Amino acid sequence: MKHFLALLFALLPFNLCAQGIVSGAGTYSGGEYQLVADILLEQGDGVVFTGPALLDLHGYKIKTDQTGNAAGYGVRFLAPSSSIKNGQVSGFWAGVRFDGDNSSIENVDISARYMGVQIEGNNVTVRGGSISDISGVTNARYAIGVQVNGENCKILDVEFRNIYAQANYLGKEAGEGVAVNFSSRSKNCILSRGSYRNERYEGATIGVFAAGEGGHLIDQFEMVNIFEPLQIARTNPPTRVINTVVRYAINAQY
Repeated sequence: MKHFLALLFALLPFNLCAQGIVSGAGTYSGGEYQLVADILLEQGDGVVFTGPALLDLHGYKIKTDQTGNAAGYGVRFLAPSSSIKNGQVSGFWAGVRFDGDNSSIENVDISARYMGVQIEGNNVTVRGGSISDISGVTNARYAIGVQVNGENCKILDVEFRNIYAQANYLGKEAGEGVAVNFSSRSKNCILSRGSYRNERYEGATIGVFAAGEGGHLIDQFEMVNIFEPLQIARTNPPTRVINTVVRYAINAQY
């Protein structure tokens, strides 16, 4: 019997033997994991990884029905060299957060209450998939697709849709919907071959806010029904904008 089991495991694909299983919300150590069913929550975080981790959503989704201002992440990576791919994350305060360098997200569709993807690291890539319908908090006036606090990050082939200022914000300041925010701690980042499309035109929608130490590149990015396509700080090196198309935008100056 022992010889039979040994032979059976030897014949299994290596990745099936090596991968861990994620079947519910919780905290996991580092390693390679595969989601094997939808995770549906009423509140709190979805999945948190404490070590370098690779998560294949395998076409499933991590979703919460929670509303309001309580912070919570669909997927959070606390260590560098982590990645997530192939699925959906929706309903959380923020969809996916990276707290380390050299990480990536690929072909994930995200919607959230405040922020789609939060990057707190360098050399992080967001590739493919979509970020849409960022709405649902009352204590923040912004709705943000991707927030970048790092250097040499890339946002490639991502579709941003229907990101407006928070409709139910209780403060007096004017809100804004922003597809990509290269924050004051960002440098030498790239946004390329994607789009930001709103179904209806509204004021206070911004395609890209580029600040930080500069050196960003915006290339082959299309924006439709955006009030202000670009807000770019004067930096040295400057942010470059090439091959970018804007349609039906009131303040289209680029």
